[in-house]
Amino acid sequence: MADNSHVIYLEEIGGVKPSREADILIGLLLIAVVILGIGGNAAAVVYFWKKRQQSLPSLLYTIIGIIDIITAVVTILVIPSIFSYRKPMLLESFTLCGIMGLVFNNTQRLSMFMVMMISVTRTIAMFRPFYEIKRVNVILACIAFEAFFFLLDVSFLATGSLQIVYYGPGNMCGVIPGGNVSIWRWNIYLIFNLAWLLLGSVVVFISFIMSLKTVSDRQKSSVGQNSSEKKFQNVSITITLFTALFLLCNLPLLVLQTSANVIYFTGANDYLAGNAGYSWYGLVIAHVFLTSFNAGANPCLYLYRMQKFRRWLADWVFHRRFRRASARVGDIGSTVTTNGKAGIKTEVSGMDSSAY
Repeated sequence: MADNSHVIYLEEIGGVKPSREADILIGLLLIAVVILGIGGNAAAVVYFWKKRQQSLPSLLYTIIGIIDIITAVVTILVIPSIFSYRKPMLLESFTLCGIMGLVFNNTQRLSMFMVMMISVTRTIAMFRPFYEIKRVNVILACIAFEAFFFLLDVSFLATGSLQIVYYGPGNMCGVIPGGNVSIWRWNIYLIFNLAWLLLGSVVVFISFIMSLKTVSDRQKSSVGQNSSEKKFQNVSITITLFTALFLLCNLPLLVLQTSANVIYFTGANDYLAGNAGYSWYGLVIAHVFLTSFNAGANPCLYLYRMQKFRRWLADWVFHRRFRRASARVGDIGSTVTTNGKAGIKTEVSGMDSSAY
């Protein structure tokens, strides 16, 4: 039996209902980015996992790929609601709603932390190329960060300070102050989250600007660069674009969350809740769509910028089919002559070497 005690469902706000056509468009786009986010990031995780020992960015990209897959999978729970006039549908289950809210919020926070790690480590590599960044320290920092915020959420939920709700207009599950929460405890929770969002965004933005300037300066003096310098330059450009994509997709949510809490503290939250444009589409686009779009766009960026990733993916897709066809021909040839079978193996080996 469904538990809808956590559901806040509104058919209209200020006399305005959500646009059916806009919802269908958002739903179709979400389906596309979910498919791309799961399939593209699965391939990226396999690729970067094999190279995780070779460079720190490969390890960080592996973790980000896993986070993006989780984000895309959780987004699946939202899609039926988009096509059903923002009714909770799957999220009418309190358990699924709680999972969606906690996982989605934690992946957003962890994504920003990982992007910050990539930006900062690349900036350090630009200005101090011989400085060694120990990967074990990076991994421990990631674990400590996620553990802190996860325990923060769980402790506040366990004491009744937070309550899971499905907010229909925003088409999302999240948390609101629980019935047993004092105003100071709720403020502590908000301060921790907003302080991290602001700090993380500022650090990522500063690293982005510094990287952009360094890349621009090196491009002006690119004449006579050797192969290792060009490779370093290409990696820096890729990480700069990766950071820019993250900022474009996540800054709108930061602005909305910050403004919402400022309005909450000033007592003007009734105006925000009654604003149809903000309620019906501001949260859906900033919180759900752009976050999922970022997860689906990352593998496209890898494909565009990383030649070895393109070659690996093409080899895995097309060469695998070729090997299956060759195996069938080899089975037939083996009944006739051994030389025929050897010839097929030579052709496959030649294809491998030419691909790289």
